[in-house]
Amino acid sequence: MTSRQCWAAHRITQRDAPFFEAIRACPLLSQVKLIAEPWDIGPDGYQVGRFPPPFAEWNDQFRDTARRYWLHGDISNGEFVRRFAASSDLYQHDDRSPHATVNLITAHDGFTLWDVVSFERKHNEANGEDNRDGHGDNYSHNHGKEGLNVSFDVIERRRRSVRALLTTLLLSQGTPMLLAGDERGHTQRGNNNAYCQDNALSWLDWQADEKGLVGFTAALIELRQRIPALTADRWWQDGDGNVQWLNAGGQPLQHDEWAQGMHRLQILLSGRWLITINATDTVNDIVLPDGEWRALPPFAGDDNPILLTVWHGPAHGVCVFQKQS
Repeated sequence: MTSRQCWAAHRITQRDAPFFEAIRACPLLSQVKLIAEPWDIGPDGYQVGRFPPPFAEWNDQFRDTARRYWLHGDISNGEFVRRFAASSDLYQHDDRSPHATVNLITAHDGFTLWDVVSFERKHNEANGEDNRDGHGDNYSHNHGKEGLNVSFDVIERRRRSVRALLTTLLLSQGTPMLLAGDERGHTQRGNNNAYCQDNALSWLDWQADEKGLVGFTAALIELRQRIPALTADRWWQDGDGNVQWLNAGGQPLQHDEWAQGMHRLQILLSGRWLITINATDTVNDIVLPDGEWRALPPFAGDDNPILLTVWHGPAHGVCVFQKQS
């Protein structure tokens, strides 16, 4: 990179750079949605959280935290909550709103969602570079056996993880980004750099639907649209009624539970919608807050008559309830 290019890269990272000022002054560009993929291989190329409004940005920290929380268990409740609540540490500045974080689990490069839960390592042999291309740190988990030819038990555990990751993505504050094909279980057979594969490896099978995953995803999107805390695009504040963070006993998370607690968590949104999370390896009972709670689609049928006070959470399971008035 030449000295002129280095200077240009440095200037573009400044929020008042002429490039950004020109966009803000343009009657057309200032009125459209602007989304940055805020990293590059050049000097100072990682710029997550540093773009000015009206830009939104892909948030790779959301991606990695969600994967590590559900699949590796090496992320605290506090870090998970920080990303769930629109990453205010990165984006709450310069009058930016929560929509500035574009939350993702997967993108056009890297593993598909089904491959995230099916492969421990990349399998890019078909690309002709001796598997040297593509990212090596994927925070993926194969649930006991590498690849797609596995037992029914492994498939069921993978399905639970996929649903947990989709729920985290689509019910977190911010702008969710869903990779096409993840809603139907698309796989690239472990290839995490398939841009060069214009063949069946990367093509979408529009007839496929992994165990009703299309309907599950659609129901989550519909649910998101009903929850004011997720549609208002305002930063959550203590006591504003948008969110409460609860433990497995239905009580506010204590100091030690934020940093060192088991990965059992309840998130109460807008006082009526409750997300219950059991990201541990064992079945756990979670005591719901006071009141009568009914599980909602896609976690139960529309005509579900059962009111619960305790959720018997499966390993790596998630559910959403609505409080009955």
